[in-house]
Amino acid sequence: MNLLQQVNFKLTLQNPKYSNLEYFCVAVNLPVVTMGEVKQNYRNQQGYFPGDTIAYDALRLKFMISEDMMNYIEAYNWIRDNSITPGPGVRSDAILSILTAKNTSNIEIRFHDAFPTSLGELSFDVQAQTVQFQPCDLTLRFNYFTIAPK
Repeated sequence: MNLLQQVNFKLTLQNPKYSNLEYFCVAVNLPVVTMGEVKQNYRNQQGYFPGDTIAYDALRLKFMISEDMMNYIEAYNWIRDNSITPGPGVRSDAILSILTAKNTSNIEIRFHDAFPTSLGELSFDVQAQTVQFQPCDLTLRFNYFTIAPK
């Protein structure tokens, strides 16, 4: 039995308009999941029971910016399209594939109806001592996720 490796993953967005975002993705988190609780008093004691609402933190990913900034532009246009288009906006399922030590897909985590809510800043500095490639953070909201063995 092998342990889970943090470097073996692949992110896929179920929309061909965002292929550059997924290709340059270098980090992604599996968000926190919380469930409410119900407090019940009984004979001078408090008991707790599971609530009926699950809350998911946002999906945060980091991608490296390509020289032509196509992946940054994709993310920006996705946010912009959602702000302009009336109705539910542009949503896409995001699939986080957890890979084995042999780089084969082992588990698939599907984030349903994802859309971006935040695009991180880019820093430019002519006084930098060394060349550093630009990363950028993107935050996605989604309704829920499902986990399935591959």
